[in-house]
Parts: sequence; C-alpha cells; structure tokens
Amino acid sequence: NIITKENWEHYFVNIIGIDYRKRKESGAIFRDKADAMKYSINASGIKNSSTYYIGDTPGDMNASNKNGVSFVAVKYGFHKWKLKDIKNQLTIANTEELNKLIENITRGLT
Repeated sequence: NIITKENWEHYFVNIIGIDYRKRKESGAIFRDKADAMKYSINASGIKNSSTYYIGDTPGDMNASNKNGVSFVAVKYGFHKWKLKDIKNQLTIANTEELNKLIENITRGLT
C-alpha cells in the first residue's frame, strides 16, 4: 500500500480505510466515515485539532467537518473536485505534495 511504499507508517497513529468496518472492541459496524473517524480519534487520544483527514470524495470532507478535523483534498483520487468545493481546503495533487504536507504537519508548519 502507499503508506508502506512511501515509508509513512511512523506518521500515523491509526489508519482506517473503507474496508475497516468493525470496531475492534465490540465488533459493531461503523455507521459511516464520520463514525469511523470519531472512533479512531477517541482510540488514539489525539485532539481533533491535531488530526488531518486525507480524502478524495465529498463524503470524506463531510466526515472531517462532522468531527472538527482538518481536511486535505486529494486532487488525484476518485472524485474530480470543482474549485468552488475545495477553495478553503488544503489540497494535494500528487504523492510528492503529500510527502511535503506530512513533513510540514509534523514540524508544525501547517
């Protein structure tokens, strides 16, 4: 996967993808992406204000907004964004930009 390929494992506390449908403790299914994100934030103990959601769909952006999390719109992903929809969002156009963003976040520059 891209996390391993780019050697990003040490930047992440939790990674929950679309195929991660059940909570580890109870086995209950997440209602939606926002619910999965809330679980991940609570499980990690990290503040919402220190969390970034990197996504490529409006559903990803909505989940991030519901949880008070900064959203990064991936412009090379599944959804083709309209400029008006992401004008106030951080955006990345490729994995090189994602690398730079991650470095800046971890250094406190974003």
